[in-house]
Amino acid sequence: MDISVIIVNYNTAQITKQCLDSIFEQTHDVEFEVIIVDNASTDESEKILSAYPNIKYVKNTVNLGFGKANNLGYNYSSGKYILLLNSDTILKNNAVKLFVDNFDKQPDDVACIGSWLLSPDGNLNNSYGDIPTLNQAIKSTVHLYLRCLGLKSKKSSKEFDTTRSIEVGYVMGADICIRRSIIERLGMFDPDFFMYYEESEMQYRYHKVGYKAKIVPGPQIVHLECISTKETGKKYSYKNRRMFFTSYFLFMRKRYSYIKYFIFRLIFIFNAPIFLSSYYSNLEKLKMLIFICSPLKSDSINE
Repeated sequence: MDISVIIVNYNTAQITKQCLDSIFEQTHDVEFEVIIVDNASTDESEKILSAYPNIKYVKNTVNLGFGKANNLGYNYSSGKYILLLNSDTILKNNAVKLFVDNFDKQPDDVACIGSWLLSPDGNLNNSYGDIPTLNQAIKSTVHLYLRCLGLKSKKSSKEFDTTRSIEVGYVMGADICIRRSIIERLGMFDPDFFMYYEESEMQYRYHKVGYKAKIVPGPQIVHLECISTKETGKKYSYKNRRMFFTSYFLFMRKRYSYIKYFIFRLIFIFNAPIFLSSYYSNLEKLKMLIFICSPLKSDSINE
């Protein structure tokens, strides 16, 4: 098997169907399989998605989160390469084969590749990022306060040549293609992360032992972005941001010594009055402030 495509679904039946249809319409001349891991959806996901005769459909009884669900899907896979796709992605060309062809030409020290993701309007979308660091947090704080003071924060404008490969800190979780041999040696997602930062942690782990991540030309994939995690109302906004911060704190706690992690948390508390000012009700602001100032508890990770 050349490549296994794994998609996690959670109450996004129609969006995931659109993704699946694009895969089967666009993919040819490559041996592939598709594995859907359903995180205990309560919509019509099982009826719609399990009806596809050419997929493996794995139904969870509880929501495992993004990382654990992908890890579970990997257990059902047999491909030389593992392509993790968000349910809110749409393939516009033979991207699956292009990932295989590209990876076959990469040196052995490349563990992960991803594409130049597109927005629905055809413009470039977020495709990669830098591994979070303490220095990065300090710089972000300076920029945040400069903007609030009405001072211009210098931003370097980047020109992207999408016809070339670039080495990156990490590939975004919407479309990560990974060597199976690397997963067998170093594992995939850390199960402590329910959602967010799991791809950063995984690729940071790979980087530490000498492996690289790249964005490559060729595959054309539209990322609708946030639809796969979308719910309605302000309650979700608060819940989602808390989940995001929890994973961010967890990543930094795992990466740094206690002293450096403590400095990072102090910086984050220093930022709180600014980023809380434009979000949430007064009660939610208070709850978020208490959360930000509290130690990270293991039982808060999957909330």
